[in-house]
Amino acid sequence: MSLLTTDQIQDLAVIVLEECGSCLSDDELTDEIALLLEDVAGFETASEDVVCHVINQARSHYHDISKQHAES
Repeated sequence: MSLLTTDQIQDLAVIVLEECGSCLSDDELTDEIALLLEDVAGFETASEDVVCHVINQARSHYHDISKQHAES
């Protein structure tokens, strides 16, 4: 269902975390991920379902990574 691999989606989450920190609201996080996806070659033709799926996966990874950083 996704044009990106799991590793690529995790990389999106890491980029957002490194650039914006771990205190983004859900709307801010969605916006940041969407901005990054605009620069992914070939992704501009992805369906809305695929875009939502990738954003949701990246958000999940972002929250997981944020928790790991908070615990360490």
